[in-house]
Amino acid sequence: MTPLSKEFWIVAFFLSKYGNKIQGKRTAPPIELNTYSWKVAYKFFYKNFGESKTLKTFENSLKNCRDTYDGHTATSERKGWRDQKGNPVKLQALSRSIFNKYNSVSRETIWNEIKDNVSVKESKDEPKQEASKEKQMKNPTWNREELILALDLYFRMDYGQMHGTNPDIIQLSKDLRSLNIHTEIPNKENFRSVNSVALKLANLKKSDQNFKGKGMRDGGKLEKEIWKEFHRHRDTLKKEADLIRQLYLKPKSEKKSVASEPKVNYKSEFLFQFHKNRETDPLVNKIKKEMVLTNSKSLKCEVCGYNSVTVFGELGNDLMEIHYNKELKKEPGLEASLMEDFIIVCSNCHKALDKNFGILNADDLKKIIRKR
Repeated sequence: MTPLSKEFWIVAFFLSKYGNKIQGKRTAPPIELNTYSWKVAYKFFYKNFGESKTLKTFENSLKNCRDTYDGHTATSERKGWRDQKGNPVKLQALSRSIFNKYNSVSRETIWNEIKDNVSVKESKDEPKQEASKEKQMKNPTWNREELILALDLYFRMDYGQMHGTNPDIIQLSKDLRSLNIHTEIPNKENFRSVNSVALKLANLKKSDQNFKGKGMRDGGKLEKEIWKEFHRHRDTLKKEADLIRQLYLKPKSEKKSVASEPKVNYKSEFLFQFHKNRETDPLVNKIKKEMVLTNSKSLKCEVCGYNSVTVFGELGNDLMEIHYNKELKKEPGLEASLMEDFIIVCSNCHKALDKNFGILNADDLKKIIRKR
């Protein structure tokens, strides 16, 4: 068996140290990977580290290495591998040297070292599909997150309710269109339409042994995998679906406040919405503030210097906000979020920046404040 490389162990350490607690005892992959699913996160590294392993074997290998570090990493929410006495398993020479070196290194430094090994393209054990004009006009196939939301609704409905006039199906269609997880949507008008969602639910009947009819037709490979994974584990399915909604969909009240926010001369509605989605992500908020607090005792506005704790005492805890300060010159894709793209701001400065989105950035506003 080929020994695991140094780079592989660095990836495992990063996944262990910066996996994030999101609800209960659940953890999600580091925010830089832009996915809630550990399976997807492991798969990102398969192309560069998979060698001759199957995808499943590779996933288990990376998970085991991550588990090895979990018992030694203070920030990990997982117990990791333990010996019979309940102590973390002893690290071997290479894994120990990685731990000793990188445990005191900044998050950005480790990420910059491993990010070139991330690949969101097809892995080498997945067949490549021919690109034809007809296929180029088709909307992207359903991915894991979308299928989980569909299956979650499927099990909450009677068979006779799975039609295009059902309010729950109409809402699911709206949610799927709001996920913003596909980079290219050739036919936006028909993308995840109410009829296509109803059809997908009808397809799921094919795998349902309790359904006495025939269903519509056989689903794709991923659809069958999702069914196999969750049809006997409804509670787990609900938790996964709730997690997707938490990470990708914002509450209606929040959406309303964003839509009603006064905006002046910004380049496009899409860029502003993307900007707001990035900075209202609860994981990004949590990570950015924790990173700043490791180097300072409190949070203060990086534009005007306002410190809510100094003014309000304990009542001022967690009043500060984060602002996505990266300039968006064109429509972004699935690039990872870097913590350096976010700054800590007070609500007044944040409102001024949002109101002048595309005109003023944080440095511009800072200069204006200094001149007064």
